[in-house]
Amino acid sequence: MPDLENPNIEYSKKIKALESQIFFLQHQPVNNSLLKILNNIDAIIYVTGIEDSKIRYTNKFAQEIFGIPGTEPCWTFFKDSTTECECHFCSLKNLKLLKNKTYIFEFKHPYNNRWYKAYDQIITWTDNTQVLLKIAYDITDFKKDERKLFQLLSLNKLALEVSDFLNQTEASAPNIYNLLKIISNKFSSEDLFFLETTQNVLYKQKHSEKQEKLLLKPSDNNILLELRKIINTKQILVSHRFKTDYPNLAETIFFGLQPEKLIIVPIKNNTQIIGYLGASKSENTENWTISEINLFQTIAPLLSNTYQKYDALQKLKLNQIELQTTNAEKDKLFSIIAHDLRSPIGSIISLASHIHENFEEWDSDQLKKFIELVKENSMQGLNLLENLLNWARSKTSQLKIIKEKTSINSLMTNLVNLYKPICINKEIKIILDTTNDFLFDTDKNILTVVLRNIISNAIKFTPRKGTITIHAKQSKKETIIEIKDTGIGIDPEKLDKLFSFDNNISSPGTENEKGTGLGLLLCKEYIEKLGGRIKVKSTPKKGSVFTIIL
Repeated sequence: MPDLENPNIEYSKKIKALESQIFFLQHQPVNNSLLKILNNIDAIIYVTGIEDSKIRYTNKFAQEIFGIPGTEPCWTFFKDSTTECECHFCSLKNLKLLKNKTYIFEFKHPYNNRWYKAYDQIITWTDNTQVLLKIAYDITDFKKDERKLFQLLSLNKLALEVSDFLNQTEASAPNIYNLLKIISNKFSSEDLFFLETTQNVLYKQKHSEKQEKLLLKPSDNNILLELRKIINTKQILVSHRFKTDYPNLAETIFFGLQPEKLIIVPIKNNTQIIGYLGASKSENTENWTISEINLFQTIAPLLSNTYQKYDALQKLKLNQIELQTTNAEKDKLFSIIAHDLRSPIGSIISLASHIHENFEEWDSDQLKKFIELVKENSMQGLNLLENLLNWARSKTSQLKIIKEKTSINSLMTNLVNLYKPICINKEIKIILDTTNDFLFDTDKNILTVVLRNIISNAIKFTPRKGTITIHAKQSKKETIIEIKDTGIGIDPEKLDKLFSFDNNISSPGTENEKGTGLGLLLCKEYIEKLGGRIKVKSTPKKGSVFTIIL
């Protein structure tokens, strides 16, 4: 086998030796000694008349291929059916222009489909007539090696183009259409395809034709399972007899490709197969070469690496967003602690100092009034601390969800009884509307925190003589709890951001009640932990409805 790094070395040596031999022979007088030498040379050698095209001489090598000549013209004897009056590789016209110089050229003989390098010259034959002497050396093996080298260089160049293309697409998912187009321009397959298993999509590129994108059908899952089984065993599928080697896959017509020759390599994101890159050819085409197989084995890790980089970049972006959100939450948390917690504690200290200074002078009514204020500010601080602790638990693994069968009437009655004194004090009517009691699965403690925050908000933003209605019902799949108030409502521009950390600014109630700034955000996170959702409808000056769906 010639050296593929420099395939011309072996060929050049042979040609140089042959040319030296030919130069020597072409300058010898034609006699029996010369003919004997010609007869033992491993090359097609023959002599034809210039005027009559009759064959004067053929050596043993030529006779082994074409037989022994008779009286027929040379183009008939040499079985060149492409012409009627001369061989397509005839050089007489060129030789006449060269004026007795040797004409050297390459041709492919139609009889045996082999390549030859010919050395043609006009010489004087034994009968003193001008004849054509052809010496043709078989260079078919070199041509094959030359073709392999060209293919190897072409596929190496293609691999570099694919690598450059993929390196340019790290910031986004690989453009499969463009990738298949790049490969198809220099690859010998009839169909290229990429089967993206994560999206159940098949991208097809017919050579020099329009691209297709097909959605896989549920019935195609069997093909994917069979393909995964084969790939897990072999890491690459290479077949020159697909219908024979893999009858189970062939019966499915393999996504409409109907291949006879097939290459498939898996594309992975880390260890997970996310797709398959492949090429197919029909019958009566050449088998896959080692270079073509190596190309696919080169492209597969390049494409896999691009998906991994893209995935890592997306995760990095998400981590950056999460980090920014966490930092914003931290800043907001410090703001709440600095403002909302400082305010009641500062008030308690101020009130306590005031009581201490005037204790002996004040009567019991004055003392009771200030002690009520201390109690109110203490409760406000305690509520804030509870919400801060609950929020912190929701952000860590400390929050354990323990669901149990819970009576809706029992849960809601306890909450209504808890807030009745506050409602009476503010002259708000609180109604519990649960027609039928029912049991549902939930974490009672976590749901209680949510309901307390929503009811507390409803009381806070409902003016005197208002109404709060709590309604609960159960369907086959869901438990629905509604808390409706006749309060001041929420402005539309604030409604969309109601559960956002950035928007959690504590607003004073209808009678200047203080809030914690964390309540609704905590409600949303807790309900999502329970596997449910929370939504709100509100009309300014008419009231709001909070709906919990579990």
